[in-house]
Amino acid sequence: MKIAKYIRPILASVFILLSLLVSAQESFKDEEAMAKKADALFKKEQFRQAFEYYQTLLSNHRENTLYNYRFGVCMMYSDKEDKEQPIKYLEYAATDSTLDHRVFYYLGRAYHQNYRFVDAKKAYQKYRALAKKKAVAKFDINRRIQECNNGLNLLSNIHLLYVINKVEVKESAFYRTYNMKSSGGIIIIKPEQLITRYDKHHNTDYTAFYIPENRIIYYSSYGEKGENGKDI
Repeated sequence: MKIAKYIRPILASVFILLSLLVSAQESFKDEEAMAKKADALFKKEQFRQAFEYYQTLLSNHRENTLYNYRFGVCMMYSDKEDKEQPIKYLEYAATDSTLDHRVFYYLGRAYHQNYRFVDAKKAYQKYRALAKKKAVAKFDINRRIQECNNGLNLLSNIHLLYVINKVEVKESAFYRTYNMKSSGGIIIIKPEQLITRYDKHHNTDYTAFYIPENRIIYYSSYGEKGENGKDI
């Protein structure tokens, strides 16, 4: 009788827990229904919303190239800090010649975000060779390739850096403290007109590099649509 006294509360707790777990997830009659939901979200480019669905689908079908591809893309646009993680899923998916050619575009973006400009350029060129002209224009592939070339040029001019002096300052005062006059420019606060709602959402830094002589400003941003991650 004493055992039964303790079993009832335990069973009740388990039942409540299971009920909460079921109610916490969208109800799907089967895995196919979940896949259809994920597919609909992905086609609308609602990658963040599709992320959890493809995470579940991929955990059940780890060798499925379609799920690897779409999970890798969704991960790129999620709030995950590790930007290298999507690469392994997209690389695996890219081995399947029957998949959507866009896998090479997104693989290029993943490389690009990790400064692997040579690999990114190859992936973009592969996509350009396979995709239709409208699709190439939509993703502005020629511009992406030029960005890779620019990145490679910058890397080729990087020299060894030596620490001459270290000064600890507040982040808000950084742009006033850092002396860039010898580089022909100055660090400024990014004008409000250049800050998009996606920049505010990610709480990105608001500094920029301004060259008065040429009236050119360099800054990083997530852009107006937030589709391509952070870029210069």
